[in-house]
Amino acid sequence: MFRVISKITIDKYVLNFCTEIGIKSNYENLTDTAKVVIPRKLSWENKPLTNGDGKETLLKVGMPIKIEVGYDNELETIFEGYVARIGTGTPVTLECEDAMWKLKQITIDKKSYRSVSLKQLLGDIMPKDFPFSCPDIVLGQFRISKATIAMILDELKKTYSIYSWIRDGKLFVGSTFSRTDENERKTGVYHFQKNIISSDLNFQNKEDVKIKIKAISILPTNQKIEIEEGDPSGESGQRTMHFYNLNENALRETAKREVEKLRFTGFVGKFKTFGFPMIRHGDYAILKDRIIADRNGKYLIKSVERTLTVNDGYRQQIELDKKVG
Repeated sequence: MFRVISKITIDKYVLNFCTEIGIKSNYENLTDTAKVVIPRKLSWENKPLTNGDGKETLLKVGMPIKIEVGYDNELETIFEGYVARIGTGTPVTLECEDAMWKLKQITIDKKSYRSVSLKQLLGDIMPKDFPFSCPDIVLGQFRISKATIAMILDELKKTYSIYSWIRDGKLFVGSTFSRTDENERKTGVYHFQKNIISSDLNFQNKEDVKIKIKAISILPTNQKIEIEEGDPSGESGQRTMHFYNLNENALRETAKREVEKLRFTGFVGKFKTFGFPMIRHGDYAILKDRIIADRNGKYLIKSVERTLTVNDGYRQQIELDKKVG
């Protein structure tokens, strides 16, 4: 039996106890969030950390927070960010956001480009001490008027399907699950007979999957080419994908390849496991079944939710994306 331990560092205050931890991480949401529930009467050097009203308290909005959880004496950092809100109830709930919180505090007054690359745009708006990684693609015409950096990143997602997320204090901007180095991906192995506690997974056959893709190519002139590929009846499985500077023939061939990637025999859905091995969105999950070999497979991970509670202990709920092997 492994013993769950936790360590929460908020500015200079270190807590080795909390009532509950909940963390949500999904590349589609721009910001990873954490919820930490602590007793209202917790104190530090005989002074209350919070009195429950979020005002005259040692804990303040904007303080850095680091959450470490693990088994026995092996702690892993599962969240780093800032305190975004302090609840007024009992017990006290601290709502936290990753480093995207800082980018929500910085407003860009006005910028206008006849044509700009993603790399140039980020270089102009990002703080000099905030590292970022992105592909060098041309966005075309782009205007900013009194928007926070986070709002600009959200606009990139809505208009160009360019996603943004924070990983280890660094901003990643690009297509889904893009990485500068494949070695940055971790791999977790999960067994149906060992460490998968429960699942909401559905097994699908490739022949039964109906996928339709709307593919959009954005040209350097800011013009767009739009085509559709896949099954015409695949309304429930329709996805929109953006590409850059592809002519119509190249766009159609790329869309066909994406349709084939999404049509696979394997699992879709979520499963719940223990806190180890810790995994993050964009990493790989290998599913194994010693009884039914067809259930074995390797998948990209779309989202992860972590919880630590008194009753259930440390858990992860992992959502699969597409099968990769």
